[in-house]
Amino acid sequence: MAMAAFNRQEEEKNLALEIEAVNAEFEALGFSWTTLQKKCPKQDRSRRVCQDIARAVLSSPQLLSQMLEKKQLPSAKLMETFPKKAVEKYRLYIIALVLIQRGDYPYVYSFVPQFLLEEEMR
Repeated sequence: MAMAAFNRQEEEKNLALEIEAVNAEFEALGFSWTTLQKKCPKQDRSRRVCQDIARAVLSSPQLLSQMLEKKQLPSAKLMETFPKKAVEKYRLYIIALVLIQRGDYPYVYSFVPQFLLEEEMR
């Protein structure tokens, strides 16, 4: 029982450290968790589109480096493939997904909606 309590404390500590690290990345790009909460898509379909856009950024070294260098989503390039409204409206959410997925944040990543994780397994 003591070991379980110790493990839980370690997980909580690691989660707190990951949240701090992600928060620093968010601040470098000019937004916070509070801002992100207001910009999250409410519908599953919109979340799926955002996840697809994030995957596209992650799979393209050019788009990823452009996002990290300019500290903004390469919207014009993404609008060639994805709906303009989704790219514009959920820009911060997409950036957050990219940062969380490319970083070493397993605890924070576990909070990504479950259907997104299932699609990655396919």
